[in-house]
Formats: sequence, C-alpha cells, structure tokens
Amino acid sequence: MKNAFVGHSYHKVTLSSKWFTDILQKDGSTNSFWDETWIGKRPIKVDEVLDFDRIFVWQVHYLAQQIAAIAPEKLVYLPMWDGVSQLDHEFWEVFGSTKILSFSWTLHRKLRLWGLNSFQIQFFPDPNEHQQVSDFSTKRGYLWQRRPEIGWPQVAALSGDLHWDKFLLHAGMDPPLGEFTPPKISQILEHNIKVTRFNADAAAARRIVEEANIYFAPRLMEGIGMTFLEAMARGQCVVAPEAPTMSEYITNGVNGLLYNYCNLHPVNFDRAAEVGAAARRHVEHGYEDWIHDRHNRLPDILFAGPSGASPPRTAAQAKWRHCPREFRKGWKSAFPKVTVAVVTLNAAESFDATLASVLDQTFKDVDIVVIDGESQDGTVGRILDYSKYIHTFISERDDGPYDAMNKAARLGRGEFIIYMNAGDLFACPDAVERALHVATPEIDFIIGHHIYLIPGGCEELHKAADFNETWERLRAGQVDFQWLSGVPCHQATFTRRNILVDEGGYSKFFKFAADHEFMYRMRQKGARFRHCGETIAIYAGNGLSRQNEIECAKEWWRICRAYGEQKGVDRFFRSNFPPTCEIDSHRLTTSLRSVHHSFMQLARRAIAWRLFLSQRQSR
Repeated sequence: MKNAFVGHSYHKVTLSSKWFTDILQKDGSTNSFWDETWIGKRPIKVDEVLDFDRIFVWQVHYLAQQIAAIAPEKLVYLPMWDGVSQLDHEFWEVFGSTKILSFSWTLHRKLRLWGLNSFQIQFFPDPNEHQQVSDFSTKRGYLWQRRPEIGWPQVAALSGDLHWDKFLLHAGMDPPLGEFTPPKISQILEHNIKVTRFNADAAAARRIVEEANIYFAPRLMEGIGMTFLEAMARGQCVVAPEAPTMSEYITNGVNGLLYNYCNLHPVNFDRAAEVGAAARRHVEHGYEDWIHDRHNRLPDILFAGPSGASPPRTAAQAKWRHCPREFRKGWKSAFPKVTVAVVTLNAAESFDATLASVLDQTFKDVDIVVIDGESQDGTVGRILDYSKYIHTFISERDDGPYDAMNKAARLGRGEFIIYMNAGDLFACPDAVERALHVATPEIDFIIGHHIYLIPGGCEELHKAADFNETWERLRAGQVDFQWLSGVPCHQATFTRRNILVDEGGYSKFFKFAADHEFMYRMRQKGARFRHCGETIAIYAGNGLSRQNEIECAKEWWRICRAYGEQKGVDRFFRSNFPPTCEIDSHRLTTSLRSVHHSFMQLARRAIAWRLFLSQRQSR
C-alpha cells in the first residue's frame, strides 16, 4: 500500500506529527507532503496525492475538503481543534463519508452530533523518556513564548505577589506572528529572568526546560498540545488557559492549574509539588491507554478499508484497555475492600454488560451487591445466572433508586462503596484500581470523571472538578453550567460506606439528585474529598434524570439554595431553567393564595369575636 501524508511544514521543526508518520511507515511506503501556504507558497494540488492508496491529511483544511469531495474512501482526516474550532457546519458537510480522527473530546462531540464518522483518540507521551522533576523547594518557571497572547505580562498577572527564584523565558515566536518583546530590566532583575533563543542543540534546549518546576502552556488552545503534555510527563506544575485540549487533560487544582484568559487573576502555587506529581501520574496512566489504542484501535481506524468491518467509534464499544504493569510505579500493594452496588429495575437487556464490567476489573477484592426493585421483565433471571459472583442479592419493592442504594450500603461489606445503574460501565478494566491509588484512611470520598453516552451514540467527557472548588463556589453562589457539569456523578464516586450508614444515607425526599445533596451535606460536616484524576465510568444516558429534566433541575435548585448563597443560586436557575421557574412561580402563587385565604378566615373570626364581645357588653 502506498500512503500519502500531508502536514503543516512547521511540524518538521517541532516534530509534532513525527510519531504519526512513524506509524504510517510501518504499514507501507509513505510519501510526505508539507503545506507551506502559511509562508506564502503555493498550495498542494489534489492531483499530487490522488494516485496514492490512502491519504492522511493532518490539519491542512483546504486539501482535506477537496479530497473528501473527490475520493472520500481514501481519506483519513486529522483536524486539530486549534485550527477548526471556528469552522461551522457548512465546512464539514463534505466529510460525510470520511474517517475523521479527533484528538480532542470537544471536537469529537461536535462532529458526532453532526453525524460525522469521528473516532476519538487521546495522545500521551512516554513518561519514561522524561526525567521527573522532584525539587520544589524554590519556584522556577518556564514559558516558551510562541504567540503574543501569552507572554511575560500574562505570567506576571497570574503570579500576583509571587517572587520567582528563577524564570526561564524562551523567545521563539511562531512565524509570522511578530517579534518577541522582552520584560523590563527591573523585572528581569527582580525575578531572575533568563531569556533564551532557538538552540540547534536539542539536548541543551531540553535541559533548560527541565530546570523549571512550573510550566506555562504557550497557546490559548491546542490540537494535541505536545509541549504541555511533556511538561506533565516531567511532573511539572502546568499552568494553562481553560480551553481545549488543555482542559481535557488537566483538572484544575488536581493535576494542573487552569485560568480564564479573559479575566486573569493570580493562581495559587502552594500545592505545586502535589499537582506536578499528579500530572506525572496522569500521564503514566494515560500512556498505558495510548499504547493500547496505538496497537489495537488506531490500525483499524487508519488502515481498515471502507468495505471492512467498521472499528468501534464510542468509548463504550472500545472501552477495555490492557494495562501493562511495568508502567505503574509507586502503587500500593493493598487497597481497601470495595462494594460495587448495582441497582436494577426492569433492566434485563442492560444488566449483563454492567456486571461484566464489574467482573472484569483487575481489582478483585470486590463485594458485589445487587438490589432489584421487583423487576417483571426477566431481570431477576439474568441476575440469578450470575449468582456465584454476587455476594448479596435482594429483589423487593422499594421507594426508588436512592432507597435501593441505602439498602446496598447497609448490606455491603466494603470500606468504600460505588454505585452502578444497569447500563452503566466501568471505563476500563483497572478503573477501580486507578481510583484507589489516592485512598488513605482520612479520605471519605474519592471522585473521578465519567463519559456520558447520549442516546443515539454520541459521547461526552464530563470532567469532575476538584470538590473543594465546587463547594467553595456553591457557598459563594458562583454557580453556572460549568460548575454544574463539574459535580461528580455517583457512578464515578467512591464513598466511605460507614458514612452512608451512620449519617442516614441518601435523603428519600429527593428522587433525582440525592447523591449531590449527600455530598454537600457531608462536606458541610467536614468530610474529606480526594480527586483521583481518572475517568472511572461510562454513564448511560436516557436515565431518570434525563427523562425528568424539569423535576431534576428543581431538585438541583432546592439543594443549591440549602447549601449555597441563595441570591447567586436563584439568579442562575431563574435565568437558565425557565420551565422550573414557571412551576415554582405557580406553586408560589398557589401558596400565597392559600395564605391569603387563611388570613381572611382569621380576619372574619376576629370580627365575629369582637362583635360577640360587644354584644355581651351591651347586655
């Protein structure tokens, strides 16, 4: 097979796409074509590549669009989020029959919602190729200034009163974006700033980067983001704009620090060492997934012919990862016992897959509890087929899913408990083990991310925020959709089982969001939360919350008002959930009428009583 690779010529300098061309070379002969239109040279013509058996176009949009219109069966398109984020649906219409490889979750979701054939892959560098930074006794920063938007003025704004012991500022503006402007002499002296230029000696340049322990990502958005990923692999504390793809790898305050570029405020570097260590660990785990995808999923996506079997596109279809133990370092040999509780009601079609994902976990000290709500569709029979694996099973009428979950907490035997509804899956075979690496005796909750499967096959990465940040924003009334999406779901939350039992469990007053209420209630009492930084579960959509969106929003509102600053909470919900407000307004009006009616009754009784007294006195 003859392959054609088309890429951006600047990547010949940065080597950002070299790993991909290496993969193509292993499959067959590959000719590379480099687009230089960005420096005023002629565009690549379609005729130059059409004779090849397969054409892989990395980021060169005009050529990809032309090939998709002529020979879509030959094309694999690799768009980068930073290059296509502003392109509307009209641009993508021609790619209906083309394979698209998306390295960004945000791009993947967008394309899948439009019905395009997108495959999501997340790249990670090999952490073993990068020396881990361990010295955080002083603050040593690094920025490669590639663009005018992020330079020393932005670093200074993010630093606040922090005094840098050393700051390495590399002047390497992407052409043709202008000249580098150095800091003032006073700033250079105050912060010990060392300005470097391009160095042909790659090893020497790398040694300079490795001197730092805090790394500032150089761009506002990325396609993959090789430079900040390598910084994470080194265990440096990465500071980046809250935008793809940085925000897809980094959880603020957990394995990096994210900021709002449009509203710069000083960030807190006090936990830089802990954050850097979590970044390194995240890359170690992510590299395991990448190796699996590179050897298993990627060849099917890249090289399978149009008439061959279609490779799996969703995370649910391609969820299982073989994770070689040699990549794991510093993991505990013993973890606390875990109860996995599966709650079912008329779920005969989905129960098998859920239980299979539990049984396939590499962590085996699992206590499986199944609570069924007296199903009538054959679910009980499916459960009994697995009776030798299930430690506790009951089937009886209950007062809803949270009642069943409370039963599971009382019947379980694990130190921690995690709940899965029928249809939900663990994200990978070692999801439990990955989460438990942060378990310590003082931790009450372990939270992680989840993948949400929208009915119809589209999928979204839902990133749980650091729960301390979630709590502080709620207390301040700073709630918005981003805040709401950062609240962890119970499928990706490990809870100390004895807390659930001792504190009365989930409130049956709430039918859709009692898990949220319980976390806020416990946080108010001083419970300790730890983010594991991992994607734990695949959450099947179209559940109770989605089927009852208005009622669910009403519960969120009530819960947020109970634990947060009410003015800010009310402002958000009234602005964004009008149906909820209408219902509450109706109930408020009804209540006011009831109060008015009661008041009038009391008034009539008072008048009658006065009339009675006056009559007695007149006698």
